[in-house]
Amino acid sequence: MSQFNCAKRTVLTAFQYSYLMRVFSSANGALLVYWLARRAGGADPMKCIFAASASFCAIAAAFSLNDATDVREDVINNATRPVAAGNISTRAAITVYVVLTIFALLSGIALRSTLGLVTVAAMLLAVSLYSVKIKPLWAAKNIFIAGTVSMLPILAWSSAPTLLTLDREGAVAMLFLWSLEKEVLADIRDLPGDTCSGLRTLPRRMGRLPTTLLVGVINVTIWGIFLATRLYAMVGHLHILLWLASIQTTVVLLCAAVQTRFWVRTYLRVQVVLTVAALVLLVRLSG
Repeated sequence: MSQFNCAKRTVLTAFQYSYLMRVFSSANGALLVYWLARRAGGADPMKCIFAASASFCAIAAAFSLNDATDVREDVINNATRPVAAGNISTRAAITVYVVLTIFALLSGIALRSTLGLVTVAAMLLAVSLYSVKIKPLWAAKNIFIAGTVSMLPILAWSSAPTLLTLDREGAVAMLFLWSLEKEVLADIRDLPGDTCSGLRTLPRRMGRLPTTLLVGVINVTIWGIFLATRLYAMVGHLHILLWLASIQTTVVLLCAAVQTRFWVRTYLRVQVVLTVAALVLLVRLSG
């Protein structure tokens, strides 16, 4: 009986970690997929939910596997994560990854869309390869994970596929660049642990100034795409948009240039919360 209770407690702790500790990071992808699917028009509401569920489980599975394979770095970079802190075992985190992978595939099947299921399977394969093979390849890993994240709009539109339009192409490009910038900033945040473990990352290879310039170029390009496509119509007020763009770009450049873990980590956390809040608002406005 005690072994059963121990196993039950381990599983509950693992699921609590996956669904609660990382809920914001997983929810922003799910909300984005749901909103894009609803905005596409003609999509069955249940298919929108299944697409969002598939993206949530795929992202949460990625976090679980990543934490199971990053214990040595996390002990330095983020010792409060359950595996690094010893609250759950590596095996438990891998179990969560397997369960979430199954749920993601089931949600993909429920979409009744070949494109949707293939996209979910491709995302799961990509996040798995990233954790076990791609991560040591500093020149490719950030591009690889950004490419995986940019599959989210394809998953959203799989329930009501149409030819790509300018705003859709812009959305995919912006999401790719946003994820790429986020990964570079995460590498800056994790410099101490990556240095100790010998993990090669872009900031370690390029140095402070080139990394800051790269982040600046990526950030300005994101806002440029937003202005150049019909995505700009979602805001409507150019002066407000330019004001927000200037503030956000300044903050990002300072984080990349100073490379202080506290500020980079704070910025990334605030970014996640604000993204979720914005997507919740957009979902509510879309009805």
